[in-house]
Amino acid sequence: MISSPEFAPPIGEVIAANTSQFTAQCIDVPGSDGVSDLPDPPPFGVFVRIGGGPAASPSERDAIPLPADFDPFESPSTAIAPISSGDALVLYGVVFHAEIGSLEAGRPLTAFGLDEESLRREQPQIFELLATRFSAVLVAHATNTDGSGIRPHLPPHPPRPHARVYIATESETRHLTERLDYLRPLLLGLNGGATSYPADELVAALLRNAWRAHNGDDAFLLRAGRELASLLPTDYDRLRSIVNRVIR
Repeated sequence: MISSPEFAPPIGEVIAANTSQFTAQCIDVPGSDGVSDLPDPPPFGVFVRIGGGPAASPSERDAIPLPADFDPFESPSTAIAPISSGDALVLYGVVFHAEIGSLEAGRPLTAFGLDEESLRREQPQIFELLATRFSAVLVAHATNTDGSGIRPHLPPHPPRPHARVYIATESETRHLTERLDYLRPLLLGLNGGATSYPADELVAALLRNAWRAHNGDDAFLLRAGRELASLLPTDYDRLRSIVNRVIR
């Protein structure tokens, strides 16, 4: 489970969104050699957050208001604490898809017959034309930046274009999984729309990540198992398959 530390920088920027999901492009960081280090996407099944700025302690959030010229892309040493609780809507999603490809849709990648190190040395410009993107399904929202006060249903509006995306902290993940209401819509998938995902794999990955955030607490695992059993009362094979993916 990857969690964002205090003042962690954003991992992505929203480039498309609708009522139930969004797509973000990972923020590119130049490497030590000046060539772009193509960023890895956030892990499959991890919670991500839009809004609220970098993570901070409650005392820091209450003491330092967000100035009008706050820039989330500033380095951790200069970043300001995010807005105080209740000042803005915070959206939470679960990562269900990631891809690495060309910045331009009409220019597909081609093979060069070189490993990455050789390609960086001989064709460094190639990496300037690549992008990492990921998509997340929206599952909850809140008005508190610490993950408390969670409303486990779709937010009233989709994310704004170019909004910053952060990895949810372990504290936020624990708050988000105090109730597991959104397991039902996740199990249903998005097959009714233009996008689909492996629902069972996603639920299993989400619960694995949450279990780690709960410090391997078996009580959480038992609660999650009971919730799954109530959602799949007549599909024992599917239930067993998901549980096995969580605990192994």
